Amino acid sequence: MATKGQNSHRPETFDDFEFHVRQLCEASPDKIRLVTKYVHKKGEMHVRATDDTTSVVFRTNQAADLRRVEALSLWLCTQACGGDED
Repeated sequence: MATKGQNSHRPETFDDFEFHVRQLCEASPDKIRLVTKYVHKKGEMHVRATDDTTSVVFRTNQAADLRRVEALSLWLCTQACGGDED
């Protein structure tokens, strides 16, 4: 998933993924984006956060993780709109 010259991280747990995403957001809040992709054959959700230089990828098939991805996405939207930090 990473392109030439791009740092890529693949954390094992959602907590590590969330930590890296929040770091990306603090470093470059105007460039970060979250991309989700469902892979039907594997029954997995792939979630990637990137700021064009660093990429963090998390894969899961657990419903609990999907709810946490939704909460993280809402947090990123709040940050993009200039909301209060949680």
